[in-house]
Amino acid sequence: MNENQVVYPKFRWFVFIALCIATATNAVCLIAPTTLIGPISKALGVSLGETLGATMGTYNFFGAIACIAGGWFLDRFGVTRTWIVCLLLMVISSVLMPVLGTSITGLAVLRSIQSIGGGPIMGSTARLAADWFPKHERGFVTGIQGVAMGLGIALGFMLAPGFMQLTNDWAMTMACVSIVGVVALILTFVIAFGPKAPKVEVEEVKTATGSESAFISALKMPATWMVIACVFLSGWIYQAFNDIVPSYIAIDLWKNCSKAVRKWWSSFPLSSLRYLISRLSLIL
Repeated sequence: MNENQVVYPKFRWFVFIALCIATATNAVCLIAPTTLIGPISKALGVSLGETLGATMGTYNFFGAIACIAGGWFLDRFGVTRTWIVCLLLMVISSVLMPVLGTSITGLAVLRSIQSIGGGPIMGSTARLAADWFPKHERGFVTGIQGVAMGLGIALGFMLAPGFMQLTNDWAMTMACVSIVGVVALILTFVIAFGPKAPKVEVEEVKTATGSESAFISALKMPATWMVIACVFLSGWIYQAFNDIVPSYIAIDLWKNCSKAVRKWWSSFPLSSLRYLISRLSLIL
């Protein structure tokens, strides 16, 4: 059955919602420690730099590797089974934080496992969109995943301080935010036992003998490397201002804030409002 003859099931929108929540799970796991850098540093008796390295450095490094390696697992085992394993990694490593994450080494290992779970999810959008959605909807699905990542970060900014107020324990807070991953895991199991994606015949395109592949040709273009450099630098700036700088500033400001200001900040950080507005503007 070719592309024009395929009837895509309405169940695809359930899959779309699961994609958004799975993406948000990765975002919440990524950003939650940034609001807890001070308490973590104090509890472990290490510097702020060491704490950031164990929480954010490991997550970004192993997450990037997992995005690349995740493509092989997605091709071999499919999106659903890969998601189940990835979400289990993120949920279990979060729940184990109060048990195994109370040392700098344990924290770094658990954060690495979380990021390994998140990487393939971020790389699964193209495969999922091709399997479940017609061509004219695939761009929308891919774009909304970016929105889900931003909204997930905003959610993490709200959940982590809220759970910290309730538990007064940074490790328990990290365990509590796994609730988002549990929801995503339930939805993924529903997909596993629900309707299957339609089968579409893919027309094989053969490369002429002696000609280069599109990928090799792209690597020879200066524009390709300029784009890679721009993405790298923008990621550097984004992570610095989003993950690192606020943590240092907040610790000094926190000491001089009144109790009323502290309570308000913990219940709804200004940064989450900024994320909500910026992500909603992408949709509009």
